[in-house]
Amino acid sequence: MATKDQDPKVGAAVADKKGTESRNYDATEHKMSLAELKAKFETGIDEQKPKESKGLSEQEAKSRYQRDGPNAMTPPKQTPEIVKFLMQFTNMFMILLLFASALSFLAYGLDKTEAVNLYCGSALLIIVFLQCLASYLEERKSHAVMNSLKSMMPSQCNVV
Repeated sequence: MATKDQDPKVGAAVADKKGTESRNYDATEHKMSLAELKAKFETGIDEQKPKESKGLSEQEAKSRYQRDGPNAMTPPKQTPEIVKFLMQFTNMFMILLLFASALSFLAYGLDKTEAVNLYCGSALLIIVFLQCLASYLEERKSHAVMNSLKSMMPSQCNVV
């Protein structure tokens, strides 16, 4: 049963965690016959010679564009850069080094005559910070490369 905002041809509208409506799509068209596709999408597929099909008229294409909007996927939400950087500290090895650093500072706090504990704890903190910074910068570069590949994708294509 479809509501007025829901098109059964596209998929069921589902409320997400924030209560806003999003659409899920179950792709089953690859299992359908040409007659079923023609009926479902109301197209002019020539069932005998599909390669010679005319497709939608320009008027019908404009009408569907106005009704359904552009045929484009919604981009995923972007994670803030500070969160990406802080996520580097959740690596198990980084947590282990931070724990070792905390133990070194604790040992120095208990016995201030042993300055080596202070130096060791400080060195571990510096190492963790530099390693997390390097990992973040490397991840940022890889995301930049992926985004540049996305920009190479054609924004328009012909569908037969």
